[in-house]
Amino acid sequence: MISPPPTSRLHMLEALAPTKPPCLHCKRWPATASRRLCLGCYHAPGVREQYPRVECASNNRGVACENSDPPLPSEPTNAPPGSPEKVRVLEQRAEAGLALWHPADAPIGDWTDAPAFPDLPDDLTVEERKDWACKLREEGRTIVDIAGILHADPQTIRKWLNPPTLPASDTAAAVA
Repeated sequence: MISPPPTSRLHMLEALAPTKPPCLHCKRWPATASRRLCLGCYHAPGVREQYPRVECASNNRGVACENSDPPLPSEPTNAPPGSPEKVRVLEQRAEAGLALWHPADAPIGDWTDAPAFPDLPDDLTVEERKDWACKLREEGRTIVDIAGILHADPQTIRKWLNPPTLPASDTAAAVA
């Protein structure tokens, strides 16, 4: 038998075969996670309907799925989503084989140390918006936050906050 060229799909499937479970139908090619069928069997008429979908708790492709959800963590966390503390909690839960999220974890927007967005009128002039951008930057807001507050493009906010400066030779000529 002639072996397939190293760039063919068949060669890639054979390379994946040891790492993925075999197809439930043909038992030859690596299976996908949803029905545990290879792509050929999945698309073959009448085969897909014989095998029910397998729901993965992790929804990771190539990982053997279990039909049971991992146990919930014993306690929720008050760490705000996206914070370094929340990331550490998620890492600890993953290492322990627990569900990553507890139903009572702190929801988005539930922390109190985040400064509130000011209520700005919709009819601000460009100069007023530039002034607001400077005030918000002095408060420590990020460019993306300021762009969201002022309903502007972040590039525009950067231009307002960092106007182009003239080179030293042009500055001397402008003064003279």
